[in-house]
Amino acid sequence: MKSILNITAFLCGILFYCTYGNTAFQDPVYPISKKSETQLLNGSWDFKYIAGGEIPDKDKNFYQRDFIGKDWRKIDVPSNWETQGIVEPSYADPKEGVGLYRTTFSVPKKFTDGNDTFIRFEGVLYAYVIYVNGEFVGNDGIVYSNRHPQSDYWLVRKVYSPIWISTDEIDLQEGKQEINIEVENRFDFISLDGFTCKWSLKHYQNELSGGNVRLDTPPNSTGSFAVPVAIPDGTTGELNLSLNFFDASGMAVYEKTIKIMGAESASEPESGSSQKVKKNSNKKAKIFTITSEEISFSVDGEGRVLLVNGSANDTLLNGHPILRVGRKPTITLAYQAKAKRLNPEENKQFYWNPYLLRTPTLISKEIQKTDDGYQIKATYQWQRQEMENESVEGAVIFKMAPGGTVTCAYDLKPINATGLFMEFGLGFSLPKEYTTFRWLGDGPFVSVPGKTYYNERDIWALDKEDIRFTGNRAHTDLAAFYKHPDGGIGFMGSDSNFAVERVDDHIIFNHNALVSGFGTKVKFTRHPVKANEQKTIKGSFKIRVLGKNSGTFNEVFLPLKKVEVEKPFLKSYGF
Repeated sequence: MKSILNITAFLCGILFYCTYGNTAFQDPVYPISKKSETQLLNGSWDFKYIAGGEIPDKDKNFYQRDFIGKDWRKIDVPSNWETQGIVEPSYADPKEGVGLYRTTFSVPKKFTDGNDTFIRFEGVLYAYVIYVNGEFVGNDGIVYSNRHPQSDYWLVRKVYSPIWISTDEIDLQEGKQEINIEVENRFDFISLDGFTCKWSLKHYQNELSGGNVRLDTPPNSTGSFAVPVAIPDGTTGELNLSLNFFDASGMAVYEKTIKIMGAESASEPESGSSQKVKKNSNKKAKIFTITSEEISFSVDGEGRVLLVNGSANDTLLNGHPILRVGRKPTITLAYQAKAKRLNPEENKQFYWNPYLLRTPTLISKEIQKTDDGYQIKATYQWQRQEMENESVEGAVIFKMAPGGTVTCAYDLKPINATGLFMEFGLGFSLPKEYTTFRWLGDGPFVSVPGKTYYNERDIWALDKEDIRFTGNRAHTDLAAFYKHPDGGIGFMGSDSNFAVERVDDHIIFNHNALVSGFGTKVKFTRHPVKANEQKTIKGSFKIRVLGKNSGTFNEVFLPLKKVEVEKPFLKSYGF
């Protein structure tokens, strides 16, 4: 069978441009298994470069089998169109352009006899769309097909930044002082003369002071610059030094947040109530309830939890505790699963699906007396649906403090569990009225082991319709969901990992005790969480009803800022 392969390679030289040589390293990765089962497509391809990125009408059907191109030329593959002399190399100010590629090849019959056939690219900058015999096959890269940056773009930008700050924390005390910050110039030939750093000292959303500093560090060397700051007397809570770097043209090139240590910590956001926690047991309805002031927390006979703010007649939680044991299926997970199935020594069901276990069985529950009130202890079993003998069991303790804050502590044990826990933690489904996730921690992108450089600590907010919404955020202390400035639900952790996901227009919120890495389509993560190695898994977080007297939550997140939704071109990306 003869096929025509057509590729659109999108190049977006927004910040930097990498030039490759004329050879490609042959990395023996999946799906290659035997040389006799692979066919190299290296060689001379038909090619046309289009400056600016707008494909003219005469070439828009270039992917069709019967297309006859004019003004096309040959190009060596693998190669780079700059090294081929098609475009003049430009490093300081890369130009945007599109490369159209076409080639034909014959597929051996043994490739298609009951087997999947793959086309593998070992390096495309920045993204590509591929057609075979005129049919769309897929796309990939660090920008979307309309050249809108994906999160990986920001990761690459950060990793290859010409400026680097290694300082993460600085000890300071109240009063005026000067901070000396070490900066690394990673350019080989360009001085930082003309580059500037815009800095601001922030107490949550409030900027206490700020300014600009000119840089002059020579190429390939380390220098320093001074920032004069003043910390007001009696400052409580978190302080951060935000640094934003710009080149001589004013283009942003690097960001860094440095946490200020030494300031007095903020008190836990409690209402200060002295009212005792009370209990109420409805034996006929099998409902256990604990209350403080106008806040009540219940567990019914089926194990569903109910959190109600009586003063606002508002139901904040109403459903079973949800156990997250994985993450939303992706093309990457599909490739990894197929690779596992090809290896008979590996578990065929290497990740759990469904990955949200939403209807546990309640084994037992009881109300227990504590030093300052009461707690409800509930024991659950979450069954793995595709493997009958596998489950997770254990106790969840809901303890209410005076004022209504509920501590949720879980101690769970995997039973006969196999495969991987991509993520693992307890959480809840929130009412549809909640649309925005706000948090104090690392952001704005997802954080997993091995993929964190693009995030900085700050106060972040994402709408549930945002393309970046789903995923987990690391080093998070506060998460808030407001219906309006005077009402909502908050979650507290200590350097925690919180996950959110939109399911049936509800936000699923989870506290993650375990998180694995992503891996790639051709390699498994270096940070796996193997289910059969987990003896017990423990986690703890607090649930807070938000209102006018919500202390630190309101200090951190109010006034509520408008959130812009990022919804770029989504075709073929599964959204």
